[in-house]
Amino acid sequence: MVKQLFFRNVPLLTVLFLVLIIAMPLQITGYSMTAPFLSLAAVCYWSIFSPTLLPFYGLFFLGLLQDILSNPDTLGLNAGLFLLVRLFLELEKRFFINQGFIVLCLTLGAVTLICFLIKILIVFFLADASFSINPFILQYIFTLLLMPSLIWVLMYLRSFLTKRNLF
Repeated sequence: MVKQLFFRNVPLLTVLFLVLIIAMPLQITGYSMTAPFLSLAAVCYWSIFSPTLLPFYGLFFLGLLQDILSNPDTLGLNAGLFLLVRLFLELEKRFFINQGFIVLCLTLGAVTLICFLIKILIVFFLADASFSINPFILQYIFTLLLMPSLIWVLMYLRSFLTKRNLF
């Protein structure tokens, strides 16, 4: 029973793990502003392949947690992005479900770009005169560079759990 409950929550747990990894304090100057947005990539992946295991309320709370840990000035921004991505990808699931790895990475890169543009616009309107777009560009580049590896790991994890009927 506990084992089944754990495995049914693997999508939420992977997003939680990535939220905590992103928020981990490192001794790198400017890391908090340019940390890759890997939790968004996990939300994208699980929204396509296991949307029923990724409930809206769980995404909302994980987005709020990421906002609290990384940038409390824009509380609710990541929660809103997670919900928008989940809704959009669930509606367009038919297109994404049978695509190959490269097409999946490219389309998720495009979805991530749209999320970054939304994030930039919201922060621009909320920010004072010290707004700079450079951290967002670096964060997007780092996210794109790491996204294929993360998608591959998530594909392997999903395949492993599906073969053993743990999902």
